[in-house]
Amino acid sequence: MADTPVENLKKLLFTGIIQALLIGIAAAVFALVINNVRTDSLPLINRIETKLPSATEISPQKSQSVISVKDAFRMFTQKKAIFLDARDASEYEKYHVPGAIHIEPGKTESKIDNIKKINAELLIAYCYGPGCPLAEELAKELMAKSIRNIAVMPEGWEGWASSGYPEEGSLK
Repeated sequence: MADTPVENLKKLLFTGIIQALLIGIAAAVFALVINNVRTDSLPLINRIETKLPSATEISPQKSQSVISVKDAFRMFTQKKAIFLDARDASEYEKYHVPGAIHIEPGKTESKIDNIKKINAELLIAYCYGPGCPLAEELAKELMAKSIRNIAVMPEGWEGWASSGYPEEGSLK
């Protein structure tokens, strides 16, 4: 007995769906292999790339390092860190980490003496978020002026705010 037109249509549709899924899987595998082989591959997980070593790898007294938002918050709650906001003044005024000092790279001369007097285990520089170079620039500038206890928080303000940590500023 021959299949009815409806049954033929169902078989054709099912076969088409299976073929589309197989093509999609093959394309995804091909893309992952190519991405893995390339020297300029895209990160598959939201990795924050920085040229600085991790704060857990070296002492921040010897060199600038990085610190995660989670570890920065722990230092904040233990009152062991002071934050340095490297963003522009208008963004700092809107929102910032409570107690953060606003200091932009290239404009440290007027605040350097006060920063040297800060009694904190660690200074944590931050800017807008991943990819923003201002915190690293500020850290390098302060290191050149003999400030050694500095770390950069690469996730920046975006990471801090999206984690739901405390904020202060004119819009708070």
